[in-house]
Amino acid sequence: MRKRYGLPYLTIPLQLFQDFDQGQPIEVLVPAGWNLQVEDQFTWSCGSERSGFATVSVCQGSDAANSRVVISKVP
Repeated sequence: MRKRYGLPYLTIPLQLFQDFDQGQPIEVLVPAGWNLQVEDQFTWSCGSERSGFATVSVCQGSDAANSRVVISKVP
């Protein structure tokens, strides 16, 4: 698991980033091993210049490899 500041670290796909950056929740797949729960926080980046923290608002289930979660940018 990649980490930054001791938290799990996710790269957000560029096609989702604009909505996320404007404060809209987005649905992403994260590694199932992260075991994220609602209100958990993790770090994110998009390219080399944009990064920050996100929080989980919805956990929508998982398969063996990935969990589907809805995340929001922490202002």
